Amino acid sequence: MCNVIIPHFTNFPLLTQKRADFELFKQGVLYIKDKESLTLEDLEYLVSLRASMGKGLSGKLLEMFPNIKPADRPLVENVKNLNPNWVTGFAAGDGCFTVKASKTEKGLKTRIQLEFKITQHSRDQELMKGLIEFFNCGSIIVNQKFVDYHTTKFSDLTEIIMPFFEKYPIIGVKYLDFLGFVEVANLMKGKKHLTAEGLNKILAVKAGMNKGRYLD
Repeated sequence: MCNVIIPHFTNFPLLTQKRADFELFKQGVLYIKDKESLTLEDLEYLVSLRASMGKGLSGKLLEMFPNIKPADRPLVENVKNLNPNWVTGFAAGDGCFTVKASKTEKGLKTRIQLEFKITQHSRDQELMKGLIEFFNCGSIIVNQKFVDYHTTKFSDLTEIIMPFFEKYPIIGVKYLDFLGFVEVANLMKGKKHLTAEGLNKILAVKAGMNKGRYLD
């Protein structure tokens, strides 16, 4: 860990607020590196680091260390110029290509809408705003826990988002979702979603995307 994991993320730092978790993790690993045994004081220090990481202490740890004061969480500055390859990796981990099907108000037709979305913890709101500048499209939706960068505008998806991921392709199974996404977009360009045959084709593609791929 000290020879591989920590040097890697030190040389290639995370860009999200998760970097603060890594810095606390690193402090803890280096703290115990040369210790033969841990005292109660050592344990309390390590628990204080854990209290500032991720979701904080579990119920069991809170019971065992009720008076622990969380360690100061390191500040992570937002990166102004995002690297395209990093954005692709970010989307591979936390992004989603979605085909939505909903009935119209009268329930006589099925409305198809495409959405590209990346979800992150709300503390990364500034970074997510940076994606708006990076793609020059989209918006963010913020709630107490999460922030979403998303776009549903068809022209933005077909003229900006899709060409980007064709130039910087996602590596991994999510690439299959992207291919399904593009297939549906092409059907919609040809107005096929307005026909029964085209709509059935779109619904079949949708059924095999994302979680649907793993269903029997």
